[in-house]
Amino acid sequence: IVFKRVQQRFPKSRLTPEKEVISDKPMDKGFTPSARYEINLIGKKVEEMESELVKYLDEAALTGYDEIRVIHGFGTGALREGVRRVLSNHPVVKSFRPGEEGEGGGGATVVRFKR
Repeated sequence: IVFKRVQQRFPKSRLTPEKEVISDKPMDKGFTPSARYEINLIGKKVEEMESELVKYLDEAALTGYDEIRVIHGFGTGALREGVRRVLSNHPVVKSFRPGEEGEGGGGATVVRFKR
């Protein structure tokens, strides 16, 4: 057995495999969902938005959301296009669409995750 550069020899007769424990209880890995249902990117520059959005998408997918909303506002459209470019290339994104009335309209993009 080697552990942190320390080597110890044991005869095979002294080694026993661990028994697999199967439990009905859900696993608790200490994960606490931190992602919200939506992220507001209004006022961000495209360059800073990209890393923030990628991090948010990863967290939201792990949280188990089926759908989230990205608020980018109307403005010149540069932020909206940047958001959609990130979404097009992100592996957890199944689809996205402009927000409908009550979802932020054209100032938001609704994202669905792969499951």
